[in-house]
Amino acid sequence: MDQQTKQATPLMKKLGFALLLFLCIFIPFRTPLANLTFEAIKVIPDILILALAVWYVIHIRFRLKFKAQDFIFIGFILFALVSTVFINKLSFTLVIHQTRSIGIFYILYFIIRNFGYGKRELNLLCGTLQIVSLPLFILGLVEKITVKTALFDAAFIVNLYASNLSRVYSMFHNPNTYGLFLVFVITLSLWLKLRFGRKTPLWMYVTLFTALYMTMSRSSILILIPVLAVFFIYALRRHKLLWKKLVVSILVIAIAAVGIETVSAKLSEVYYEKIGEQLLWKEVAKLSENQQLRVVKTVYINPKGEECVGYIFDDITYIDKECITPLSEVGSIVFTRTKQFILTVNGGMLLDEFNSLDPATQNALLDGKGDRINSYRDNVLIQNVHESFKTNTADRFGALTDDKMFSSEGNMRLYSIEMAFKIATEYPIFGSGFGTYGSSAALTWDPPTYTKYRLPTYFYADNQYATVIAETGFVGIAIFLAFLAVVLIQQRKDLFKFICCVIIGWFGIFYNVLEIQIGAFLLWTMLAMNSDESVHIKDIFKKEDAPTDELDGGFRAYLTDTVAYFK
Repeated sequence: MDQQTKQATPLMKKLGFALLLFLCIFIPFRTPLANLTFEAIKVIPDILILALAVWYVIHIRFRLKFKAQDFIFIGFILFALVSTVFINKLSFTLVIHQTRSIGIFYILYFIIRNFGYGKRELNLLCGTLQIVSLPLFILGLVEKITVKTALFDAAFIVNLYASNLSRVYSMFHNPNTYGLFLVFVITLSLWLKLRFGRKTPLWMYVTLFTALYMTMSRSSILILIPVLAVFFIYALRRHKLLWKKLVVSILVIAIAAVGIETVSAKLSEVYYEKIGEQLLWKEVAKLSENQQLRVVKTVYINPKGEECVGYIFDDITYIDKECITPLSEVGSIVFTRTKQFILTVNGGMLLDEFNSLDPATQNALLDGKGDRINSYRDNVLIQNVHESFKTNTADRFGALTDDKMFSSEGNMRLYSIEMAFKIATEYPIFGSGFGTYGSSAALTWDPPTYTKYRLPTYFYADNQYATVIAETGFVGIAIFLAFLAVVLIQQRKDLFKFICCVIIGWFGIFYNVLEIQIGAFLLWTMLAMNSDESVHIKDIFKKEDAPTDELDGGFRAYLTDTVAYFK
């Protein structure tokens, strides 16, 4: 053990591990807890992590041990500070906010990597994550069957595309975040089985893989395939595979995943017809009567052809006449940053949609005569709900052959990459600064870059690398990639940790993954474990005897070992 590990007291180690178990439970339910209580509850992890860090640093009298990756990470933050505050003349609070978003769990890693946690702690973490996955799975089924009406409010539902309406979000309120969580739990469960003989019951794998299948998260499923392939090769070289048991297990998991999704989809149709539709429209009516969503300024052309400034609700594609400054002139054409709407007697609808209607319907929308016509928002919601019943995971993967998927016009992620490089070419050295392009900090204000480049309000890049290159330029992305490369190289001696790095690197293409709490937490926690029985990546094909059962994965053993750990 190094000097720091010796100086970490037993009490500190236990409380540090208690914090890890708490975060395993808290983070998956963080969003609904904040909705039910107060928003500030989200900072509980930050407070606890910083408290542990301060305690540890004071205890070792500031004799910190830094690695190369730490210096590079600090250099990246300092470079972003210069870019944001001194070059682009932006607020220092943006640096604080963004540093907290991407760095809070790195601080946790920096501290606990010195605590000597090993396979025992990894086993207990795995058990905790598996237990947490069960209520998430059950709530996901409830969400699927009730077409989200039982767990989400109308303001959330009306803003979803049909393909997303059919996906399971669970308590993460995002199917891709839920998918990332499941990929890590599956990977950890399989690794502990292969390396230390820890048994996980088949029904647990059924729930994990079924939940992942129902998220319809293509990025999650695609990264899990090579991970499973690597594990299969590893098992083939070190284990006497029970082929019959393996094939049966795979068939059970596959049949259960497809079957449960199919049955739940059928039940959702029945539920919606009998109960869900009435409940949904009651909530939508309340939403229309009590609009409390954010509004943004926009330009519109009134029926006289005059250019005016007004306000629209940004959270949903619907123009309401009762917003702060009403657009009361029916027939006004509204120009947002990405779309055009026309104001009607019922609110508003897309201009293209309006132009496609017959003249009689158009007149009814403009003069209020004739039968009531639903607003564009309501029409889209009806259509989306019914289309969602026809969408499954296979359809999501089939959409990959659509040409629109590979153009910036049809794929928002490709659009975000294209715009990031456009901004980087104009700010090549220092970028546009933290909080100016699709990052967590950018959601806290109205960045001038959004107006300059006509980006949607509250735009989120959903690409870690695109955000970094836009906000910190080509120099910043070089530093950031160097940081990731050093971390990856340092983990080459541990196959499991190396795989964790690859998983996060892959997800960074599709999300701002270091800003996603569960992703950053699981990555840095896994990297902080110090097992003496790690496998070098080059030894994946090495022939060795299979491990004896060293870790018990049973629920009773989990409770017993957890209690014993904290005695």
